[in-house]
Amino acid sequence: MSAASLTTSYLGDEITLALCRERPEPTHAKTRRTAVRAHLIAAAAFAFLAPSACDATCLSSATSSASCVGPYVDDQPPRGTFGAEPPVVTTGETVTLYGHFFRSGCNDTGNCVDEERPLPPVTLLVTYPGGGTEELGPLTPAGWDSGFRTELTIPAGTPPGRIRVRYDGQPRPQRPFVLVVGAA
Repeated sequence: MSAASLTTSYLGDEITLALCRERPEPTHAKTRRTAVRAHLIAAAAFAFLAPSACDATCLSSATSSASCVGPYVDDQPPRGTFGAEPPVVTTGETVTLYGHFFRSGCNDTGNCVDEERPLPPVTLLVTYPGGGTEELGPLTPAGWDSGFRTELTIPAGTPPGRIRVRYDGQPRPQRPFVLVVGAA
């Protein structure tokens, strides 16, 4: 009994292809050479034609890392502190707001199926204590974190309480970012 195999390297991964099942040795040398040649041709065709069916990065052996983050707004620049305490602001103060990960798709597996692209321009809704609202935007996501930067000036006469800044669009609505208006 014998089995032939072909080992090759593709994108840094070693691949071994079994060329035929175990079976008794052919009785004639010519028959054996023909069978092995046919299997080698089939394996070579598979090795060269399969990668052309999709982009080379699709063949990555990466596994899912569940690392995709939904879009969010805070007062931290890119690479700032995630989950920092909400700032306490006063009327007339200007606060810089940052949007992060405003993108469609979630390619955390390297499989080319879900390509990440910045969302089209977005609008944020600001809700003040007492019920007043304001829209900020349109804001165009860009850069490595598909983010943006904008400024919000707290209107004079805003009563103490919580200001909520939120994005209600798709693909994923997010929790509001909260600013606390202190007593003037």
